[in-house]
Amino acid sequence: IVPLQFSLTKRDQLEYSKGYFGIVIARGKDSQVVSQAIQLGDLEYQISSAIYKLTTKELPTVGLVGDEGVDPAQLEPLRQLLSSQFTVQSSSTPEASTKALLVVDSGAKTYEEGEIAKLTSYVKGGGNAIFMLDGVTVDPTLQAAEATHGLFDLLSSFGIVLQKDLVLSQQSEFINASAQAGGQFQVIVPYYFWLKTATFNPEVSFFSNIQSISMPWASSLQLKKVNGVNTKELIQTSPVSWHQTENFTLDPQAITDPKQSEIGRASCRERV
Repeated sequence: IVPLQFSLTKRDQLEYSKGYFGIVIARGKDSQVVSQAIQLGDLEYQISSAIYKLTTKELPTVGLVGDEGVDPAQLEPLRQLLSSQFTVQSSSTPEASTKALLVVDSGAKTYEEGEIAKLTSYVKGGGNAIFMLDGVTVDPTLQAAEATHGLFDLLSSFGIVLQKDLVLSQQSEFINASAQAGGQFQVIVPYYFWLKTATFNPEVSFFSNIQSISMPWASSLQLKKVNGVNTKELIQTSPVSWHQTENFTLDPQAITDPKQSEIGRASCRERV
């Protein structure tokens, strides 16, 4: 349990002190630690996860697929979250014993035919998989290009068509931007490519304790009927959304407002 530093103004003086707001849950010789129990919103979840981990003899395995080209620091928060209830296996291959797969698009990997065949067989065999893929990749210099992961046809075979576009929305996150050439001062402006939405499917409980979700540079999805496959839409953008399919303009100061006929909702996340 790590100490937390607090500041207190007293008699025109700023004082600092340290305190401990952690929880240890023990069972026999084993223990789990909630190192900072300061967020009441997820405290019940953290305690329940700790009890679950202490009372489960063998944690189910979640495999990461295609994470070889991803900066480990970017995936570390996800690993920590998953490790509260699962054993996380990096560079995994689809196996029947794996509880679920997270298929990652690093932007640098193209899945080979053999890998795609294994993924297809795993899902058709009843395996659980989340595909975290781009329809269009955006590099650090804000250059957009068609995604090269090679999994478009795999998703389409299960009725989910990943579009090669980028969705924009007037309900979005805000960013700092230079107000004049040379960046003489900064202003806060909405960045339409960083979507923010609270439109969730009320029939599913995944988002019951989530107020909103932000999705940077997301692509839209379309559904098509495939025999033996049921699809369920999970998230939509706000009604004031549109998309770009070519000649992508990512500079926040160069984005033009859409025509009225281009505005609508976009579906950004679905599951098989």
